Amino acid sequence: MEERPDLTFVAVTDGTPSTWDFLSALNPDVEVLDFDHAATHLKKASEHALSPVIWFAKWCDPLQHERGGVERVIGALRGLCSRASTATAQKELKVELAYFRANRHRMSYRGINQRGGTLWARDI
Repeated sequence: MEERPDLTFVAVTDGTPSTWDFLSALNPDVEVLDFDHAATHLKKASEHALSPVIWFAKWCDPLQHERGGVERVIGALRGLCSRASTATAQKELKVELAYFRANRHRMSYRGINQRGGTLWARDI
């Protein structure tokens, strides 16, 4: 980085706290939660929706492409959680909600796409 100060150091990984602790010590310019992991957690939450495939598709696109998409997804997760039909479902949704809340600052996918970055969601 000393030789190329024009470069941006982007740290990309999953949401494991110990990994972020390690990467943060390297002083990245930007931290990004990889989209596959975000989509996997969104998919897991969608299992508690009335129409899981539709719910997932409805919220995956805003997460990736819209300004404030992660905040909208968090709102949708809160809604799913409040309508959970069982204590187990509510507990599982709270885990996913906590994941998105803890990593929201690392989910600026729209900005990354606008800067020419590439994101994808594999078949989950």
